[in-house]
Amino acid sequence: MKFIKDLTEGERINEIYLCRKKQSALTKAGKPYESLMLQDKTGTLDAKIWEPSSMGIDDYDELDYIWVQGDITSFQGAYQLNIKRLRVAQEGEYIPADYLPCSDKDVDVMYEELLGFIRTIKAPYMKQLLSGFFDDAEFANATLVRKASGLYFYITCYIPVTASVKTGKSAGIDFGIENNLNFSDDREAVNAYVNETDYIKRLSRKINRCWIRNGKKHSANNKKRIIKLRRAYEKLANKKADLAHKIVHELLNSYDFIAIQDEMLANWHKGLFGKQVQHSCMGLIKAELMNSSKTHVVSKDYPSTQVCPVCGQLTKHPLNKREYDCAFCGYHHNSRDKKSAQSILERALYEVSLEQRAKSLVETESSTPVGLTDICKISSMTQEAQVL
Repeated sequence: MKFIKDLTEGERINEIYLCRKKQSALTKAGKPYESLMLQDKTGTLDAKIWEPSSMGIDDYDELDYIWVQGDITSFQGAYQLNIKRLRVAQEGEYIPADYLPCSDKDVDVMYEELLGFIRTIKAPYMKQLLSGFFDDAEFANATLVRKASGLYFYITCYIPVTASVKTGKSAGIDFGIENNLNFSDDREAVNAYVNETDYIKRLSRKINRCWIRNGKKHSANNKKRIIKLRRAYEKLANKKADLAHKIVHELLNSYDFIAIQDEMLANWHKGLFGKQVQHSCMGLIKAELMNSSKTHVVSKDYPSTQVCPVCGQLTKHPLNKREYDCAFCGYHHNSRDKKSAQSILERALYEVSLEQRAKSLVETESSTPVGLTDICKISSMTQEAQVL
């Protein structure tokens, strides 16, 4: 990163800075422009956008981390940045600590001095309260994050892991559109939709109408609406995350073994039912399940909707047919999605059994080294698990 104190006149930069202040104004000729104050931990920099309505300038607000491209010039003895392109930076592109003023003193030394001051406090309850905060290393290393709804502390907490109660149950889960989660057992299908509220829809329409009416420029009132819209979408995302976490928590408490297929859910957004997929929590649920030790993931190439559980042959069906009929042995199932969940579970159990058989050959009880024949067996088992 190029810090502000290291900039030189005539330099072209492509960097991310914190937009500390933002102000709209007019030139002497009556032409609109925007004046910004950019900041990092080494100082501040005056910046100007002389053509705010140009294609390379995206919408942004004060206290946003913004990526800027422009040239460093000198004006009245101070450096100034003429911005040509601008966009809001995404989380992960920047480190917040690089943009907040910091002391030249050693942080560890100052931390020890603070703890020393706390130990000298005579009021017992105040001393206990402050010690509870600042003696905690996790709290001391908390991260300050800015979101649309405000500033938050991110603190990592560690809690003891309690042994889960064994249920002896297994389940296969098939992701779908009509029903988001279809189960291989008698559990009813679950829909995990969190739809946009009417408030979000009305606000989006107002923003678009105002933007078109003003010649594809955002007025002051429209920028306030954009802030409200960002907060509303953040609240919607929190609802999705909460619903997904509750569903996964209940599933992990109900089953000892869960089988899912590695569906490319991100590609479903591009299809005919993209809006429905966008409003569902399937992606969050899948991600949480894949992080669990109870979950076995079957390859996305396995044709779970086509394979017959009786004869093993493949029968293709159009999407509008929700029942399964095997063209070879005549097997019938009333729910194509539930049959797919059962096939996923059977496939997962088969793959696990092959892994255990291969492991048992390697971990032999005798001291006899594994021979060429055993190695061939292990190789054939691995290949067998990859064959449909």
